[in-house]
Amino acid sequence: MHVVDIKWRSASSGNFELGFLSWPQDSSEVEFHLLRIGQAISWEILGPRLCVGYRDSDGRLVECPERSTILRHGTRCGPCSAMDNYDACMRCDGKDCTASAERRRACKESEYAVYLALFGESTVKVGVSTLRRVQIRWIEQGADYGVVLSVIKDGQEARRLESLLDKLSSVVKQVRSSRKVSGLHAKMTPSMAKAALEGFLESQTVIKRSDIFEITDLSQYYDLGGLDARPQMWFKNSDQVAGQKMLGEIVGAKGSLLVTRIAGSYKVADLRRLVGYTISMDAEIEISTQSGLDDFI
Repeated sequence: MHVVDIKWRSASSGNFELGFLSWPQDSSEVEFHLLRIGQAISWEILGPRLCVGYRDSDGRLVECPERSTILRHGTRCGPCSAMDNYDACMRCDGKDCTASAERRRACKESEYAVYLALFGESTVKVGVSTLRRVQIRWIEQGADYGVVLSVIKDGQEARRLESLLDKLSSVVKQVRSSRKVSGLHAKMTPSMAKAALEGFLESQTVIKRSDIFEITDLSQYYDLGGLDARPQMWFKNSDQVAGQKMLGEIVGAKGSLLVTRIAGSYKVADLRRLVGYTISMDAEIEISTQSGLDDFI
């Protein structure tokens, strides 16, 4: 399976579920592969890393015509990056818009949420999302809590406010994967979330308190309430992804972090690092340093 993206989607139960997107054979539509709690996995990650394609004007993924190999960083080849209709929006800082005229019109007509996403014991991130999908955006990032600061029509204006707030010392614009892994075991409590929001409000004069929305607790969506030890990484950020193996039972997920249990120990991997690679889903894996793994091999 060639992984082209990691996706959280709404489930019929009112919950959310995580899965891979991949290109099936002889189809122009990506396919969703659900990752279920309790699912036993035996994966080997295979190279090379291939281009994941680009997003058209409707936001749909289009397969790379050449299935190009990515030799350095990123997940798209040069031609697909040039054709992607949303890359300019992802880089927007509220100054000069470089998106297509069609994309700019849609942006000006949409409502956006400028928000705080709260992680672990103390991390506060500022961000922007379309208002209609702000909750799932928090879940995609693995936030413990989220709060909308302001609703603005026109994405460029929302990005301008985000850039202004990002200058504050009390918030960050990006949260590293290693910090999110630490937060799996050291969770933020409701009182800590309230204190973090109060600290943010005291550090700025741009947002009015009357504009602040209610804090949303997101912990119910990750199925990690019973996690009683800090998981160890399946592979480090400095490790080469191709050739890595993952084994065990899925116990939960938070953002792009997938937590598995193997022989009583927890392991975690950032699934974002697998985008572009191919996963052999039924690999024969032997781990000689572990015991009691017969059910998984």
